[in-house]
Amino acid sequence: MIDAHAHIGGWYDYYVTQWDSARGMVEIMDVIGIDSAVVSGFPALHGNVTYGNDLVAKAMTDFPGRFFGFAAINPNYPDNM
Repeated sequence: MIDAHAHIGGWYDYYVTQWDSARGMVEIMDVIGIDSAVVSGFPALHGNVTYGNDLVAKAMTDFPGRFFGFAAINPNYPDNM
């Protein structure tokens, strides 16, 4: 079972404690039978692209095969893409 739309990392108007960390997400995924999730970082979608993308990359590194990542870009900073 693959969750094709998930987010990682906290954001001020989305407070779900366990989903703030990759470890917490894996714990919940195991309980509900999700094998892997395709994730993007909430912080990346809300202005802090580097931090949000780093959360996704770390989740993929720490839990290989459990997370597949979407990277966010900000077209206002083409040199960072």
